[in-house]
Amino acid sequence: MTVDTQRLISSDLLRFRDDLSRAAAASSTEHFPAFVGKVVGSPASGTGVGRYVTVHPVSVLGAEVEGGTATLIEDSATSIVVYVLGTRAPASGDHLVCRFIENRWVAQVGGKTGKVPRGQLLSCLCATPPLTLRMNVSREGCGDGLMHSCTIAYGPTPAALAALRLGSSCYLSTQTFADSQTGDQFYYYLGCYSSILRISRAFPTSIFGSPFLDSVVYYWSIGLPGNTCSPFLLSNGQIFPGGDPTCTVTITE
Repeated sequence: MTVDTQRLISSDLLRFRDDLSRAAAASSTEHFPAFVGKVVGSPASGTGVGRYVTVHPVSVLGAEVEGGTATLIEDSATSIVVYVLGTRAPASGDHLVCRFIENRWVAQVGGKTGKVPRGQLLSCLCATPPLTLRMNVSREGCGDGLMHSCTIAYGPTPAALAALRLGSSCYLSTQTFADSQTGDQFYYYLGCYSSILRISRAFPTSIFGSPFLDSVVYYWSIGLPGNTCSPFLLSNGQIFPGGDPTCTVTITE
């Protein structure tokens, strides 16, 4: 990076901070200032829709030409708290358009119009969750290495798991993880019975059998505060009996 480029970026960030200060002090209701903010931390594990998240301001640079690529410069020295509206919780690293409304910064996530692609959970109160879900844990590997953050998606059941009778399609993590004791690879499987949604582990091969479906490792009850079908949110659950109670797991759209 050249000295001139560094000066340009520094100048833009300073001007951006001044703009934010002026925006926060503005009282006019005819103009709502806005900025791009990058979500920091792991918000979905403890915060989400209807709550506040912390963002770092981002300057958008680059040539303004059709098909051009922008350069995003994060101001990691500045943190701003933003209230989140929308249909899903933001994830760390998401970029939000934040607007100053009355006396608060507000952002909307997942506000697209039209139908959201959906999967199917048979015999479940939440019969048609969104096609793609995000599972976040309070800390990676909590529960003695049992729980990990991941994406869970509805799709064709892999042939290696066909004998488990999960159906022709089901909700599985998009990646596998190694069991902390045996090293065997497993998928997270989201299943349901009536109002109880549960996470189990599905092993294509394991020392217990090939394939093998583990017992329930985490579960949620629809009807408890923090658990809803629409928007799809599982934030008030329990780890398997005898597991680490400080290991909390949240699933969001």
